Amino acid sequence: MTFPYRTVFQQVEESLIQYGSQHLPQDQIRVALDFYKTFAERELTDALSFALLRDVVFYSGFRAATVTARMNTIKCWFPDWRTVADYSDADVAKIMSDSGMIREQAED
Repeated sequence: MTFPYRTVFQQVEESLIQYGSQHLPQDQIRVALDFYKTFAERELTDALSFALLRDVVFYSGFRAATVTARMNTIKCWFPDWRTVADYSDADVAKIMSDSGMIREQAED
């Protein structure tokens, strides 16, 4: 027997829509979710890949409301992979000192 991925993803999607509809119209939520469902009509550029990765990392690690509220700051600090690849320890310290940024220190 194979794992019922389709069923699980459909249940997750419905839960997201149900929860999100407390704040946004369901149609708007469905459009936003549909963006992540298929890449068939999109050119998967480095820029798009980086933006998707950035968003997934933040949204999977923190409360959605926290990430959404700080997304402008996140995008300022993480605009593209080339910028981030060149960050030094001093740049990371600046990011961590920005009060508009989500600042969660990793444990070693």
